[in-house]
Amino acid sequence: MFKILSLLLLTTATSWAADNGGLKISAAADMLYEQGINKSSTAKEKLEMRSAELTFYAPIDHNFNGVISVASHDHEGSNNFELHELYIENTSLIPRSTFKVGKFFLGIGRLNRFHRHDWFFTNAPIVNENFFAEEAAFDSGIEYNYLLPTEAIFNLTLGLTIGDDFSHEHDHDEDDAGHDHDSEKAKYPTHYLRFSHFKEFSATKGMETGINFLRKKNAHGEEQLFAGIDYLLKNRVGKTNTFILQSEIWFRESEEDHVKTEELGAYLFNEYSVFESSALGVRLDFLKNLTSSNDQVDYGITGQYTYNSSEFAKIRTSVTHEFSRHFANTVSKDTKAMLQLVFILGSHPAHVF
Repeated sequence: MFKILSLLLLTTATSWAADNGGLKISAAADMLYEQGINKSSTAKEKLEMRSAELTFYAPIDHNFNGVISVASHDHEGSNNFELHELYIENTSLIPRSTFKVGKFFLGIGRLNRFHRHDWFFTNAPIVNENFFAEEAAFDSGIEYNYLLPTEAIFNLTLGLTIGDDFSHEHDHDEDDAGHDHDSEKAKYPTHYLRFSHFKEFSATKGMETGINFLRKKNAHGEEQLFAGIDYLLKNRVGKTNTFILQSEIWFRESEEDHVKTEELGAYLFNEYSVFESSALGVRLDFLKNLTSSNDQVDYGITGQYTYNSSEFAKIRTSVTHEFSRHFANTVSKDTKAMLQLVFILGSHPAHVF
């Protein structure tokens, strides 16, 4: 794999040198150290090269753009590159529309539409990790975005994927992560939609709200329905986010062998800049099993400090405390401190709001 990757880098670098207005290359690195604070902590207590991601993106011709993303993740002490995303995209064939075909992170919610190194915090909230795994939900198929012809800004996202993949993570076994065996196929394609509204308050402040639905049925016959709301209020002055308020609320209904489970979860994140390059943030997590006989509820609270050297490098320290309660009794606790270092090389693709 490394020989193939080296050849790809050499070829693309040569191509880029010949036409620096076309192919763009971005590299993102994410390093993490976790230190357990209580005896029952799940902290790894080692410096982990969590991910190294290479992204190649460029116009293919006057109609289409192409994106290839490969990433190496730490899994039980070894790092192996794998395909993250590969898709072809068009923004001109259909008025006010964008569509892409290939393998990609599904365009639902807030976190799921961004790679982990671009998140405002280090680890996934409890609800996202349980519903979509530690990083994101992804699959292969087609996704269509339409900007409605209205004075207010409304966007509709529709997606249809084959359904054989879903949860993208690396700290657990493949079966636990939601990957079905190669010979097993989903009962029907995964399908989803997101309807969002963007409101601009000023040249620096904006708000986006999204409503999400997703339905899937895996090879084992488990059928799942997701419904969620995502919200972001952000004030950005120059290259600094001076205020961030971000939240997602998700409901999941699962049914297998005539047994139905319902879960409701959410997180709320707030961050203020305290100096030109620094910010303080706090996140609250919540997840409740609505059908559990023991009244199971999971909680989490995270406090963090982020130093942004530039838009290409950041250092983040955080302390998180998670605990579960059954019948109003605390049954498990996990407290850990984390140090994260993220840096980006090359030309990083522009993000939406």
